[in-house]
Amino acid sequence: MDFAYYGDVMGTVAIESIQQQREEHMQQVEQEFNKAVVLREGKCTFLADRVTGYQSLFAQAAVSDLIICEQNNPNSPETTDTALTEDLIMRTGKPVLVIPYIGSRPTMGQSILVAWDHSREASRAVHDAIPFLQNAEAVNIVSVVKKDSTQHEIATADLAEHLARHNINVVAQDMVRNEVPVAETLLSRIADTGADMMVMGAYGHSRLREYTFGGVTRTLLNSMTVPVLMTH
Repeated sequence: MDFAYYGDVMGTVAIESIQQQREEHMQQVEQEFNKAVVLREGKCTFLADRVTGYQSLFAQAAVSDLIICEQNNPNSPETTDTALTEDLIMRTGKPVLVIPYIGSRPTMGQSILVAWDHSREASRAVHDAIPFLQNAEAVNIVSVVKKDSTQHEIATADLAEHLARHNINVVAQDMVRNEVPVAETLLSRIADTGADMMVMGAYGHSRLREYTFGGVTRTLLNSMTVPVLMTH
């Protein structure tokens, strides 16, 4: 028996079987996605990066209002690559709604936590999220500040007033940072407020500067417990 030939055949069969399983899995995911996303008007397009390629994803993103992708699941071979999620956030200039892999929630967007630091990125994220904020029952603005800081307090009050003019039900809340990392403080506030969605600006540098995401942004991408809308 030619064992080398036998091995090649079995390898080919195994690869074809894996590819078929992936295609069936993606078809199932697409069906579930289309059931979950029902638009009164407009268009929703489902793309799988392994099938369409990155360029097709970015081309579609350029003519879309919102990008939805999954959080990286290190235990699943079918997960979205973390680098791809970061690229979509940094390069498209569009809001990206990242869905956690930990499981579905009964609600999304009823109670929204807004991470605010008066930056350009945070401002972009808030305004990209206005349709979500207007439909929310409660919006909590959290600014993680240092002790004795007054600049962020004023900025938070201004943001609350601005959003109120958009008929958004806002609760302004300033947090003191102390020694607790910002990301952990935000995750704690999500639990305390019962938020089922978060809005925040994303920070990072271009690949020409050795592309690194900001510590808070990357930590939340890895540790999110609710869907997070990010804009750079």
